[in-house]
Amino acid sequence: DGRLVRGFESHKALALLCYLAVQVHPVPRSHLADLFWEGKPEARGRGNLSRVLHNIATLLPGCLQADRDSVQFNRGNAYWLDVEAFEETVKRGLVSAPHAGGGTERRRPPPDPLLVNALTLAVDLYRDDFMAGIYLDDCPEFEVWLVTQRERWRQRFDRVLQLLIAHYICRGEYEPGLRYASRLLALDPWREEVHRQMMLLLTLSGQRSAALVQYEICRRTLAKELGVTPTAETVALYERIRAEEIGKRP
Repeated sequence: DGRLVRGFESHKALALLCYLAVQVHPVPRSHLADLFWEGKPEARGRGNLSRVLHNIATLLPGCLQADRDSVQFNRGNAYWLDVEAFEETVKRGLVSAPHAGGGTERRRPPPDPLLVNALTLAVDLYRDDFMAGIYLDDCPEFEVWLVTQRERWRQRFDRVLQLLIAHYICRGEYEPGLRYASRLLALDPWREEVHRQMMLLLTLSGQRSAALVQYEICRRTLAKELGVTPTAETVALYERIRAEEIGKRP
């Protein structure tokens, strides 16, 4: 109801709630005890689990369904979950939308306008990595799961951004494309194909000097992060921009 929930006894309690919220089936108590209290005696792990579940149920009454053997997030009550909302808005588009690669090709069929609206809402939902700020050093199996989930959601977010960039390039609306390309670079500054997109978009929007600067940013980032130089494709685009061979409608 718009109120911030406080009082989780630990990051582990919050992590457990989030873990259950994204599981579609009941999770055995034994698995939860092993996942969050690995190496502890079974009785102690189950006792810790019961205590944490009580903490969660006190803060959010009715959010969990639990019996002697398993626990699950209660989807029978009214709730809203950002990952589910994100998934719903992009699912149809990721199945039917054209491929959106990282090159500088401008003549790619744009997504449907209704899909674009949904993808824009999805972008607004993705504010940070999945469960950002949660780290449980004493739970290695949970950490493996968490890293896998973060990469999964990043890849889907990347796909959404690429679709939107392709859409705005095709429409000749370069400022929105620049915003979304910037978000991609914020996630992965070493993505050379995204630097090329930025260079193209800046040039097409009349910011040729900024496009040349973007090449230098790309070159320095690749050298620092990966110890490599820009590819021939990136250098060729830079030379075309420097020679003013790319205009508003190349």
